[in-house]
Amino acid sequence: MRRKAVLAALLVFVAGLALRPMAESDLFFHLKTGQEILRRHGVRFSLEWFLSGEPFYTAAGTLSEAVSAAVQEVTGAPPKRSTGGGTSDGRFIAPLGAQVVELGVVNASIHKVDECVTLADIDALHRMYVAVLKRLLA
Repeated sequence: MRRKAVLAALLVFVAGLALRPMAESDLFFHLKTGQEILRRHGVRFSLEWFLSGEPFYTAAGTLSEAVSAAVQEVTGAPPKRSTGGGTSDGRFIAPLGAQVVELGVVNASIHKVDECVTLADIDALHRMYVAVLKRLLA
């Protein structure tokens, strides 16, 4: 019974790794730790991992500054720079050297059956995009 509990805990652990962005070195550290736990408990296993994209960070630059200023202009508050929004196609673009900034509506219902946004949020986002373009093209 103990082996089943260890295996179940490890499956949850590995599944959690798949859902959270992290540097490749951190990922391999956690996978190695998981493998060591399985071996210690005599569990026979096979693990195959495919890295589909690295997490990314865009340092301050022309694009991020234009977006930050536009968000503050429209909302009255500075934006919160965060990678907590979930998986992003930016992870494939950033390694090419481009600045990557994601700016969109807050969407608690994203990818659900009744996905929706308010018209006010779309209007505010439109004003932000216009403000960004004005800054970049000035």
